[in-house]
Amino acid sequence: MRTIIGFLVALSAVLLAGSCGYKVSGRYNGLPESIRTIAVPVFDNRTPKFELEQVLTAAVKRELAERSNRQVTSDKDTADAVLTGTILSYSTTPIGIKSENVGTSFSVMMVVDVSFYERNTGKVLYANPQFVIREEYTLSNQTKDFYLEEGPAIE
Repeated sequence: MRTIIGFLVALSAVLLAGSCGYKVSGRYNGLPESIRTIAVPVFDNRTPKFELEQVLTAAVKRELAERSNRQVTSDKDTADAVLTGTILSYSTTPIGIKSENVGTSFSVMMVVDVSFYERNTGKVLYANPQFVIREEYTLSNQTKDFYLEEGPAIE
């Protein structure tokens, strides 16, 4: 049970770190020995935000590769375990407004349905149908285009 709890903490950190650019040092080795490869197929994107699934999937793969001693792949047919995700919602909300009623800082929020399971047995090691990822960003005074700052915030 401690192994699974440790994995849940590490998975949460991976998803959050992948979304906000923050890196936690160290490696996680609490997965069962039978899991040598982890497949992370491209997440499903049920939002209108173009290519959001590509950015989030790449970030999760990068963090898993950096922080575990397991091989990370896209091929779920050959991996020992599979991490799947469906981006259910994406929103950007102004949280700071200057005198002209123009947003100066924003909150980006994603809700992701996440599942991690052993491929051969189907045993679910972790599942969270409403995993919430939040990040804030501020527009530069020189930026006239909201979308120039939104991209780095998503990454």
